[in-house]
Amino acid sequence: MHTKIVSFLAVMLVATLGASYYFYPKEVESPIGSPIVTPGGGENTACTMDVMQCSDGSYVGRTGPKCEFKCVSPTAVATSTSTVDQKATVSMLQGVTKTALDISITPIKIVQDSRCPPDVTCIQAGTIKLAVNLTRDTSEKSVELTLNDRISFEGTSITFTKATGPSPVKENSVRDTEYQYTFEVIKDISRITYNNATADNIVVTSPTPQSVMGKGFKIIGKARGSWFFEASFPVNILDSNGKSIVQTYAEAQGNWMTADFVPFSASITIPRSYSGKVTVVLKKDNPSGLQKHDASISYLITIE
Repeated sequence: MHTKIVSFLAVMLVATLGASYYFYPKEVESPIGSPIVTPGGGENTACTMDVMQCSDGSYVGRTGPKCEFKCVSPTAVATSTSTVDQKATVSMLQGVTKTALDISITPIKIVQDSRCPPDVTCIQAGTIKLAVNLTRDTSEKSVELTLNDRISFEGTSITFTKATGPSPVKENSVRDTEYQYTFEVIKDISRITYNNATADNIVVTSPTPQSVMGKGFKIIGKARGSWFFEASFPVNILDSNGKSIVQTYAEAQGNWMTADFVPFSASITIPRSYSGKVTVVLKKDNPSGLQKHDASISYLITIE
């Protein structure tokens, strides 16, 4: 009886070991940085966490299906100022929101329509006034625009250029929803100073140059992974005399160990005692400490 029990246990042990061989995946050693290949022929996209220093002093991690190091091609230039304006035209019906150059425009209602009806002889042609809501990221503004009025919002000018639809009649039977409104949007990205950098390295979407901001706001944009180190880079706010009044860091909103653009955000709190012009400086994080690898962009905004 004792012999049978021992034999049974031996058989069960062999069966268990055999099942584990066939049903449990075997670990396959792979070279450092290589994708991990599974017995079924699949490939794990996770790469090892080592980093490499590029020629510009930045660091990158392994990316892509082959877990390769990819440095951004050197595109930096000497200090320069961009002078390119961006322009767009957008049309929409009342209550409909459309976005142009990051500015969302919503016509709310007609405040006044003094244009001459087609069956009446008028001394003056009259005009139309429209209530409009403007938004960009966390900023919002409600305004009333008369035809051909221009307003500045978040470093962008918005002009109410056209109201297309039936002209008003004596009985005021024309509905607001029958009109289509057209706006010209121009973003002025001049007055951005690039120091050993270009717009291919870093782009700021808010606040834009010449914007008027409150004491607390966020700097939002995107930068190449090489602009970061340990998922951040320095931000400095200078007063009108060039003295630093805020020093903080912008944080990557995604995996920074890449050659691609990565969204970033920085929360800024200006001292309550200060109002007026400030210079926003976004510096490339330079862990090498070598001056030749320094880079930054800067521009002016106003604090109210």
